[in-house]
Amino acid sequence: MPDPFATFQLQVRPWLEPTVVQQTFINLAERTHPDAKNTTGNGADFQEVTAAHQVLRDPVKRLEAALRLECPDILEVTDGHLLPNELPDLFMSVATLHRQITAFCGQQQKTMALRGTNPSPLGTALLRSEVFSLHSDLEHLSEKVNQQWDRCENQVRAADAVWERRTPEMLRHLASIYREMCYLKRWKTQLKEAALLLKTTC
Repeated sequence: MPDPFATFQLQVRPWLEPTVVQQTFINLAERTHPDAKNTTGNGADFQEVTAAHQVLRDPVKRLEAALRLECPDILEVTDGHLLPNELPDLFMSVATLHRQITAFCGQQQKTMALRGTNPSPLGTALLRSEVFSLHSDLEHLSEKVNQQWDRCENQVRAADAVWERRTPEMLRHLASIYREMCYLKRWKTQLKEAALLLKTTC
């Protein structure tokens, strides 16, 4: 696989500070962009820099790249198809709430199409109550997902702090964290989509 760390002239690591990634990208883009006055590269170089930036700025993609470069088969031998032990309850909660919000918003759109945009006072009160309840559940669940995400990021940082003394056991642990973060990233996206749907519908 292409080495985004080499493109950015950085050591392979599981964690990079976002400010370092962004500043390095800006510096490289200024030198490699085809329209730059003092360009030292060409369009292909800039595309490579952009592709590397897409990987290194994303904690999940960056961790995957570091693991594959360090031990190419590590993610294949890890049970990547299984839901991590800590997450089944969270998975069910996210799936259930996402389904509830999607169904609720779909029903509201149908109701508005049939009755117009001026519901009765009672209908308005009931709608506000249900929307408030869904918003509350959404905020609570988003907080739980974010807490789990922060816990994973802290573990990656801790591993990065002793990266020079990495062991096969540490790499396997990071592979498990990577798998967990893949699920959490997907759920964060689903919850954001649900929040946007609820906002635009109601």
